[in-house]
Amino acid sequence: MRSLLPLLLLLPSLAVAQSVEYRTLELTDGRFLTGEVAESGAEGMLLRLEQGMVLVRYDQLAGMEVLDADAAKEASTWTVALAPTTGPAGERAEWLGSVVDAIPAVSWVRTDAWNAAAASCGGGLACLVGKAREIEADYLLLSVFDGTAGRMVLRGVHTAQGGVVGEAGLVVPEERGDALPALLGGVFTALGVRPEIDLMEAVGGESVVADEQPEPEPQPAPEPEPQPAPEPEPEPTAEPEPAPTAEPEPVATAEPAPAAEPEPARRPAVSLTSKPSGKRMFTRTRPGLEWSRSRGAAVALGFAPVPGLSSAYIGDVPGFVASMSTTVALSAVSIYTLGSTVRFKDPYLAASALVPYAINVIVNQIAGAIGWSRLYGTASVARRPAAGIAPVLAHDGTPQGATVVVGLTF
Repeated sequence: MRSLLPLLLLLPSLAVAQSVEYRTLELTDGRFLTGEVAESGAEGMLLRLEQGMVLVRYDQLAGMEVLDADAAKEASTWTVALAPTTGPAGERAEWLGSVVDAIPAVSWVRTDAWNAAAASCGGGLACLVGKAREIEADYLLLSVFDGTAGRMVLRGVHTAQGGVVGEAGLVVPEERGDALPALLGGVFTALGVRPEIDLMEAVGGESVVADEQPEPEPQPAPEPEPQPAPEPEPEPTAEPEPAPTAEPEPVATAEPAPAAEPEPARRPAVSLTSKPSGKRMFTRTRPGLEWSRSRGAAVALGFAPVPGLSSAYIGDVPGFVASMSTTVALSAVSIYTLGSTVRFKDPYLAASALVPYAINVIVNQIAGAIGWSRLYGTASVARRPAAGIAPVLAHDGTPQGATVVVGLTF
């Protein structure tokens, strides 16, 4: 049991060691990035390089290779050629050359031979990329300074395929202490990485950290001055309450009932109903205004050159959609077929007008018939029983009684 104890103690460290993955990712633009896989998410893979952090999208991957820690460290160094600054940069070009060394795992090419070869290109990108390939540089850093606006544009180019990997445009401050961190951050952006170092500390400035500020010495709290004891307040004397006076009771007065407004005379429909007690009573129902649809009108509207008109008339929404889509589709197919088979102009024009109209009429009639049957049914289904009371009149028109009428409505 004691022999297993050291193995159990090593298991957490082994699990941590296996969780660290070093990989070389081949990108579609020709770059090879070697580093530690920090996170794999839905957007891509976050890779921690020696230079900084890079987010590689999955659509940028062209290949992948797993490495150990030693091999990954050997393959992580970049060779970057620094091209001379184009424009009246002055001392700002010197500032740029002094901050690039702060980027880790980068070997900069700034020899006199390289500067002379790059100066002969006159700022041409294709020429500079070709010169950088001759010295086997991985990247090329270009800088263009606009003297009027004080703006410098930094651009990083991968020499394998000549593609731009990053670009940063920044206004360079006039003070050196403010300009150096800004230039260093622009170089990181141009190379396509996110820095993991303190930019102010990397260029030799003082990084302001809240935890390192001296804490103020505690001041002794002032002693409270003695306050005189408050004098006792005299107790309030109770005042005699007045005797409540009897309020007169309100006298209820009869309000006149509002006069009933006369209702306009109308002839209500009368129907016979029954109560649970078995007694018969009469209830009045107000006649409603309904819009009735005619089957004949639906058939007539089906001959109109409008797809789905009969279905829209009877209120059949699915039939309207089906009629519209079917008519348009079949008309398009018929016109295409006529155009490929009929070789003469006049027969084609006549057929292209008559065939779609015939398709429209046929589809309208079929959709209208199906919709009418589904929504309103046939006459036998629409029959409903009806009952009512009709007065019995004499020859001279005087009422003599009433009779119950039972029938069917169609």
